[in-house]
Amino acid sequence: MTQATRVSRSWWLKLGVIALVVIVLGGGTILFLGWSADRRWQAYSAKLRAEGEPLTFVEIDALRTTVPNDKNGARVVEALLDELEAIRSADTPKAVFFLARSSSASRPDFFDGIPGASIQPSREFLEQHRSARDELTRLGDYPDGRFDLTYQPISITMRFPHLAPLRAAAKLLALDAALALIDGEFSRAAEDVQIQLRLAALLNEEPDLITRLVQIAIDALAIKTLENTLRVGELPESILASLGTEFSSHLSSATLRWALWAERANFAETCDQLALGKMSPTGLYPSSDVPTNFGWIPTVLFRRSQLRGTQMLSDLIAARDDPNSMTEAARKLTAETANLSMALYPLVHILLPGLEGAVTHHLRSTAHIDCARAAVAAERFRLNTDRLPSSPDELVPDYLDEWPTDPFDGQPMRLMVTDDGIVIYSVDDDAIDDGGSVAPVEGEKRARDVGFRLFKLDRRGLLIIDETSPAEAGSMERSEE
Repeated sequence: MTQATRVSRSWWLKLGVIALVVIVLGGGTILFLGWSADRRWQAYSAKLRAEGEPLTFVEIDALRTTVPNDKNGARVVEALLDELEAIRSADTPKAVFFLARSSSASRPDFFDGIPGASIQPSREFLEQHRSARDELTRLGDYPDGRFDLTYQPISITMRFPHLAPLRAAAKLLALDAALALIDGEFSRAAEDVQIQLRLAALLNEEPDLITRLVQIAIDALAIKTLENTLRVGELPESILASLGTEFSSHLSSATLRWALWAERANFAETCDQLALGKMSPTGLYPSSDVPTNFGWIPTVLFRRSQLRGTQMLSDLIAARDDPNSMTEAARKLTAETANLSMALYPLVHILLPGLEGAVTHHLRSTAHIDCARAAVAAERFRLNTDRLPSSPDELVPDYLDEWPTDPFDGQPMRLMVTDDGIVIYSVDDDAIDDGGSVAPVEGEKRARDVGFRLFKLDRRGLLIIDETSPAEAGSMERSEE
């Protein structure tokens, strides 16, 4: 063997030893970093739990109020789930109020006039499902309720099959209320409002963001139903007082905390499943624009993501429904997510949703409920004085303990006197006072402000668009109540 051959083999041996050392050191470093990240996560999660903060869906469920079956309104709805699902999925005629899909005629406007051609099809549809509506009124005897939830090992697979039927139930009640107003049965319409609010209350303490958004939608429909009722006629003070109590109770339980706990639990548990090898990151969200086919990912990246993402969500939860704090925390979460490295925090980018929109929807809903509560107080004032109030001072403290604050700018909720009556409103998320523009302007999808219109008694009545020429502007018949 030549000297050159021996030198060459020696170099190859050294390179092999160096490569082996690098591999061992690299692997050891990765294992150490993973162990260290795991320790930091365990310490942080233990701290949260010591503060009473739930980190799993099972822990959240343990905090939910237990409701006995004989006092649980959810059991009333569960008995109707199949029928409500059939109503939701039915090929409903386009003219049927509220339940038809993609039809402007299905959204009756009691302020600008309802299409007379829709009345008979709506009556026929309601008669087919009258028993379901009547059964739903049993919720008046159940002030509380909870649906039983089934928790899955991988939390992103959880399902809430009662949500779509609940929305169908709320629309069925809105249909009944619309026909009650046409028939002058205002107390029946008020009963529908109460039952709609009870439907929404069944979703209290349900750990899911979509659940909270469905609850918001049902609340909005209930408020619109009441606004329509007081546009057409009037209600006795006893019913108004009952509705005022219902709205106050509703407002006290309106929280985003359960939904945010669910988002945090979903994030933390999914990271756990990935870190423990019980779940593959490949194809976590196939419809997402974020790539999830990373191949092998070291545990340290799972745990780093888990710790940072959970901290970010915990900051939002710590805001505890304070409007300013929640808005700021949601914006901060969005900005921090964008600034974090995709390579170092992949799961934060994949699993954390943008929550600014959810916070805005939540605050808009609480503002809307406050406006409705104040409008009920104003209507009670009118019954006792024969006029609507001209300022909040006339309602506090006899009809309201205090005047509500607008969550979007921190100012007192606005009360504007108009030719028709009054408007009580919030400036909405743009914080611009548009003068109580609480109905969508032509060409815009939603109103510029959020609020409640309350007409003088002599301006109330039923407006029906002439069935023979619905396209003609001004072809309306007015029947004063």
